[in-house]
Parts: sequence; structure tokens; C-alpha cells
Amino acid sequence: MLLLRRRPIIVIILIVGLLAAAWLLRAFSTHPVDSFQACADAGYPVRESDPPTCSDGTHTFIGPRATPAGSPEPVTAIDYQLLVDGDSLGDYERIQEHFSNQADWQAYWRRIHAAAGTLPPIIDVDFKTSDVVALSLGRKPTGGYNVRVSGIASSAAGTSVSITETSPGAKCIVTDALTNPYYIVRTPKLTEPVSFKITTEKHEC
Repeated sequence: MLLLRRRPIIVIILIVGLLAAAWLLRAFSTHPVDSFQACADAGYPVRESDPPTCSDGTHTFIGPRATPAGSPEPVTAIDYQLLVDGDSLGDYERIQEHFSNQADWQAYWRRIHAAAGTLPPIIDVDFKTSDVVALSLGRKPTGGYNVRVSGIASSAAGTSVSITETSPGAKCIVTDALTNPYYIVRTPKLTEPVSFKITTEKHEC
């Protein structure tokens, strides 16, 4: 009689034990959620951000970026048209300037030709479609100096103008006169900001 009374208790204990064993078996047989991919594969909600995130309620995992951080912007080489390559004879310091409007272009033209007896006619530029890049070495004691644009590259982050400045070597025969070489090009509209990268060279005659 005592055995019959204890039988329901034994059955309950057996059922609880089986359920506990089944839970433990399932826990050890499944893969732990320890990464973004495991979290997503387990069906937990994924937040569509950049980078995306997945949370299992306890931990939040970060997924890969759609665009890797620090990836370089696409760079495009910009064509340009030479407007001036000569000597302004002006008494002013080195210049690297970018002009995107008529007023600044006119002010620059008057400034660099201030020493000339007659102001030369300004070169016509349509600033709706074009910009101007102007370079000058500044006053030099002799001839034999030169400056030029060697390349223009643009990206969404801005525009870089590469400049090469050349000076005469010791064996070069140069004019014994003050000079101020300048170099001006017309470009398509440039992405701002515009920066300048200068390379110096010595010309061995």
C-alpha cells in the first residue's frame, strides 16, 4: 500500500529528470551564440545599420560593414588646359590658388600684372563650367626657374593639384635678371577643398 502511494511521486521525479536531461542535451548539442553570424542564424533580430548589429537579449554582436571603414574614395584624373606659361615680372610671393568665380580671378589678374606698364587683357573663363588654378614661384634672382602643374586628381573628399617647381643647377647658364615664373590652367569645376602638393627638382643643364 505504501508502494502505491509513493508511485506518483516517483513518476513525477522521473518526468522532471527526463525534462532536465532533455534540456541539458539540447543546450550542449546546439552551437553557442558567440558571433554576429551565429546570432543572425539563431533567428535573433538584426538591426540594419552600418555596421549591422544582432542582439540575443544579453549580448550585442557587430556585423561587417557594407563599406569597409577607411576604404579610399575613387579618384579621377582631371584634364586641364594651359592658359599661361611665362614670366609675370611681378614682385610678389609664391602663389598656389584656385579660382571659382570671376571677381577673384580679376583681382588676381590685376595683382600679378601690377608691375606691367599696361594690364594685359584678362583671359576669358566661364566659371559656370570651369575653374582656374594659378601658380607662381615668387620673385627669383635669375632666370632658369620654372613651375608647372604635373597632375590634378579629384575625389568626393576634394581635389589635389600636383605641382613641380624647377630650379637651375650650378652649371646652368641663366639670364641675370629678376624673374617671377607663373603658370595658369583652366579646369572643369573642381571638388573642394582644393589642396596643393609640391615637388621640387633641380635642372642640371
